Amino acid sequence: MQIPSKHADQYDVEEILRGRETALVRLYETYRNAFVAWASRYFKCSEADLIVAYKEAVVVFYENVVNHKLTVMTSSTKTYLFSTAYRILANQTRQMTYQIVSLDGIESDALAEPKNALTDWLEREHKTEQTAKMRQALSQLGAACRTLLEHFYYEGYSISEIRVLLHYKNDQTVHSQKTRCLRDLRTYFQKQ
Repeated sequence: MQIPSKHADQYDVEEILRGRETALVRLYETYRNAFVAWASRYFKCSEADLIVAYKEAVVVFYENVVNHKLTVMTSSTKTYLFSTAYRILANQTRQMTYQIVSLDGIESDALAEPKNALTDWLEREHKTEQTAKMRQALSQLGAACRTLLEHFYYEGYSISEIRVLLHYKNDQTVHSQKTRCLRDLRTYFQKQ
């Protein structure tokens, strides 16, 4: 059945509310490959990771519709799914960055197997090496990127606070700049 394009997004919501799982399957299949192609330009991860993030975005969409948190579409379904999956991937990237940047503060898991002195030493050496690589990568960033990332990750400032502090036009500009800075940081880190 062909749906008029201007009503297709609202139709998706209504079909899911009616309990028609075929609408959800259609949404997943329609935009999956386009998302993978689009997201692979912004995130250096495997296609499987991109698909997992996209699946999570479809689940978020479904849950928001079923729980009546999303009843009227103000953007296209494609935009909603892409932006949700993008945020999922960005959060994962942020968590990876936290892990890399704060290696000195990581404590071992209580459930880990017992360690001996050699294992402890090897782990400390690896952490020291990773921390040194991250510091070197940070030093290769421009001052503006380094300042933005330090404000966000080290000092815990929000996007809005950074916008005011560093005189950006709007929150989206800060978010876009932060994304570009993280991409550059990741590139420098991987070259080490």
